[in-house]
Amino acid sequence: MSFTTAVGKEIGNSLKDLGYKRRGTNIWRSSDSGDFAVVHLQTSSSSRRGINSVFYINCSICPAPWLAWLDWLHERPRPAGPPDPASGIWRARVLAAAPFGEYDTWSVAAENELAAVVPIAEEATRFIVTTVEPLMDRQRLLDTLPAGAELRLRLAFCAEQRNEPELHDLYRQLPQGSAFREWAAWYVAR
Repeated sequence: MSFTTAVGKEIGNSLKDLGYKRRGTNIWRSSDSGDFAVVHLQTSSSSRRGINSVFYINCSICPAPWLAWLDWLHERPRPAGPPDPASGIWRARVLAAAPFGEYDTWSVAAENELAAVVPIAEEATRFIVTTVEPLMDRQRLLDTLPAGAELRLRLAFCAEQRNEPELHDLYRQLPQGSAFREWAAWYVAR
């Protein structure tokens, strides 16, 4: 088993009670509304001597209507299962904790791998529980996003719920001819 798979397994086991599932280095959960919290351990190569494992822990929130927008934009439905973490409207990396890296890059020497699995998984789990998991609440997610992304997601939620009055107010805030505006009209009419 690779080092990142071992870390992923430890994180997945820690999050199982919250409804997370794991396949390899992908960990996710979905809500009743079809929104996803996704965690992915992304491996990287390193040219530094003595470093065996270099990786990133990517997290994202992928609301169902946002995924529908991406499907429409790319003119193809996404495969079944959890979305790619890059599909999220909110994305972050778990910052590396000393002595296992710096900033967002986790790096572990071969001789330290076994001892590093649990501390890295604990740090990642703490971030997921305190930062990612609360954003599965749609209002909290909206409150976290920058203005442009918040407007588009609010519009997507209104289109999903067919909330016509608020939808028309939000339409006016998007430029005429906007692809997102066109998608929202299509989505509400589906």
